[in-house]
Amino acid sequence: MASPSLSDVYYACDYVIGKTLLSTYITLENASQVEQNTEGRVLEDKVNQFLERFDYRRALQSLKNECTFPSENVQYDFRKDFFRAFGFLHRTKPEELYKTITENCIIPEIQDLDAERPEAHAGTLRSASSSNHRDENSPPPYSYVRTESEQTNIELHLPERSSVEIWRYTSRLWEEVQCCNEVPEVYDEMISSYPTRFRCAVKFRGRQGRGEASSKKQAKHIASKDVCEQLGIHL
Repeated sequence: MASPSLSDVYYACDYVIGKTLLSTYITLENASQVEQNTEGRVLEDKVNQFLERFDYRRALQSLKNECTFPSENVQYDFRKDFFRAFGFLHRTKPEELYKTITENCIIPEIQDLDAERPEAHAGTLRSASSSNHRDENSPPPYSYVRTESEQTNIELHLPERSSVEIWRYTSRLWEEVQCCNEVPEVYDEMISSYPTRFRCAVKFRGRQGRGEASSKKQAKHIASKDVCEQLGIHL
């Protein structure tokens, strides 16, 4: 019997990729609503709230209406099944098809959450008693209503696929463990507290990769990509 192709089965990394993608899109949707000098925890809390309220069942059904997904090991946990399906979509479909399906099925679900959130209604009440003047250098408040001319020029830009690919190298590197029985060694350290900056080193099969970023995870992904490139490991 012929072995299934990569586009016929789920990979362990699909779940991680799908969760990362959704978190990325939700972060982009919320970023403009948070003051630039606000602590990162505020944005993180908003993203977590959106992840909790996201309608995974409806989003998963929307994806299934657009394309076919593997049927094995279905967990009947809509959240987990959605993450796997979304990651599978990103890994196996052409970029333009992936973007089209995301724009049609996922982004509207996120924007519906944005319209429903309680802060939006609270912001509307506050603005009624405040000045109508708005500082052009600051992000619009929740209650700010864009004019028709402004709306026509606004588009939710999806992150470039290459900027999301970096997350996949760590999963790909850990898949190699099954082949060589060697676990990558990971070392990280904070090199700056303000702005926050981390350095990470990943050692695997005699090679070492390094990465620096504003978070430990991102630094680890960069280091993992470095190791993969040295070893000729492709996604």
